[in-house]
Amino acid sequence: MGTQKILIIKMTAIGDVVISLPHIEIIRSYHKNDRIWLLTSPMSQNVVENYPHLHIILFERNRYFGQNGFW
Repeated sequence: MGTQKILIIKMTAIGDVVISLPHIEIIRSYHKNDRIWLLTSPMSQNVVENYPHLHIILFERNRYFGQNGFW
C-alpha cells in the first residue's frame, strides 16, 4: 500500500497540544512511512514547528468565525 496521510486536529490550548505530543509519537511509530499532519492554532506553532516528521497546518479560527466563533 502507498503512503497514507493522517490528519490530527488539536485546536485548543497550548497545554493540550503539548500533552498530545507523546500520542503523536505513538502514531508515528506505527506509521513510519506515512505523512502526519497537525491542524492547530497559530498560538501552538512554536511548540510544534520543529517537531520531526510532523507537517503543520495553522488555522486561525477568528479569521473565519469571528471572536465569538462557534468553537
